[in-house]
Amino acid sequence: MTEKMKLKGYESFAKFLEEEGNKGVGEGAKKTTFVLYTGSTDSEGKSWCPDCVKAEPVIEETFKHAPAGTRLVIVEVGERHEWKNPECPFRTERKLNCVPTLAKLGTEKVLREAECADPELLSMLLED
Repeated sequence: MTEKMKLKGYESFAKFLEEEGNKGVGEGAKKTTFVLYTGSTDSEGKSWCPDCVKAEPVIEETFKHAPAGTRLVIVEVGERHEWKNPECPFRTERKLNCVPTLAKLGTEKVLREAECADPELLSMLLED
């Protein structure tokens, strides 16, 4: 079963990375960690980002079948106006240019936008 974690904003994500860096992440780690960057959600749990809304159920279903030791960290990048700001730390520090983005931590493997809603691509990312 996939372990899931939800983080809001860049500071909580940076803290997570710092803590994980002390444990080791990526290829040699006990857990394989994937990070889903997504638009922030409202009180009903719906994101302002239509591509994120479309990808969410496909990602959820695919990760139900992920190998043991898989972790999915869902990171909300902020409200639409925060994300669109060129100074957004996700843009400047993480070099993101779109949401949703799903990345395998510690690797260059990444899916962007509509790719995140493609079950075949998601399965391939999990298998690597």
